[in-house]
Amino acid sequence: MSNDRKATTMLTDASNDIFKYAMPQAGIPGMTTIMGAVSNTCKYANTLFKDTLVDRKTQKAFFQAVIDDDRETVKHILDSQSEKLLPELLLLEPQHNMIIESQRTWQKFYAENALTMAVKRKQIKMIDLLLSYYDKLIQTKVVEDAKAASLSAWKDYEMQKNAQGKDEIVIPDEYAFYAKSLIDTFTKETFPHGKLSKKNKKLSEETELALSTLLNILLPKKPVELDDYLDIELLLLAVYKTFWDNFDAFKNDNQRDAFCIRVRGLIESVLHPETSEIYCEGLYNVVTAMEQGKEKEIKISALAKEHKLKGGQSFYRASRDSHVGLGYDYFCDIFGAAPLFVCRGWIVFRVSGAWKSYVEQKQQIFGTLRSDCTVSKVCTLRAASN
Repeated sequence: MSNDRKATTMLTDASNDIFKYAMPQAGIPGMTTIMGAVSNTCKYANTLFKDTLVDRKTQKAFFQAVIDDDRETVKHILDSQSEKLLPELLLLEPQHNMIIESQRTWQKFYAENALTMAVKRKQIKMIDLLLSYYDKLIQTKVVEDAKAASLSAWKDYEMQKNAQGKDEIVIPDEYAFYAKSLIDTFTKETFPHGKLSKKNKKLSEETELALSTLLNILLPKKPVELDDYLDIELLLLAVYKTFWDNFDAFKNDNQRDAFCIRVRGLIESVLHPETSEIYCEGLYNVVTAMEQGKEKEIKISALAKEHKLKGGQSFYRASRDSHVGLGYDYFCDIFGAAPLFVCRGWIVFRVSGAWKSYVEQKQQIFGTLRSDCTVSKVCTLRAASN
């Protein structure tokens, strides 16, 4: 062997030892990101890490499936990874320029670690699925720390005692004020183009301007960091509650119906698919079962799994700028239907209560998941020390 070939072999072996073994064992975070960046510098570096890195196409498909809450695809991708690549994909911190646009809600986000994204978006079933794959990994300090870091991204809602002495979510002032400003706009709506219908979806110039602003808040044209995006659950809760509190401020049912279709419907249309399934099945029935401790008895129909309302209407619109469907023609009520008008009386009040109960119980479910992981980590560390 020539001296040049010997030198190349020694350099390759040294690089392998440093990047693939020594640095990960030392607990240096972001190794996949580091190796990915180095592999793009030259042909030699790309070849060096070829069997260690998950290809970019698979990465993007994986993160796309997480954002779209496509659990079957996530499971398929993870099951197809080798023993070496599975931890790489689960622990992967993608390069900052990777943008994922949801093919359901049309939100655009900069990709992050898969579990971190699921936690920040409060996708309970996706979190549970990903944690089951984390459990298959060798529970090193790197793995445990990565899992803990992702779970810490969950933002607990502030709670306070209500008049009945029960804990309830505190709606931030900025969400409550914004919801009230939208209601104030609709209470002034005069329908200059006629009542809303399939043939007429146009409201007054002032109202349409407010709705355009709402669309840009919900679906910014440029990608955003998940940390910089608003909390859809809180905004929807603010809208439901403020609508009930100001029900009599509307001058007629046409204003109420228009508000529910154009505001409530538009916000509902950006809920992630796990929640969409619950809405399509019927939020009221699902929450009632959860309150009675019958979560395991909840059955999501095939129609709801396809994100279709009881009447067959789609929960999601065909594109960001589509003026057809949820948010333009109808909204989704708590029974999974697209009503022709706003229900009156107790049902209006129950919408806010049902959604609040669902969000609060979801927070409790995550608390249990997080607690189980903490117990598991303690047990793992104890076993390692014995």
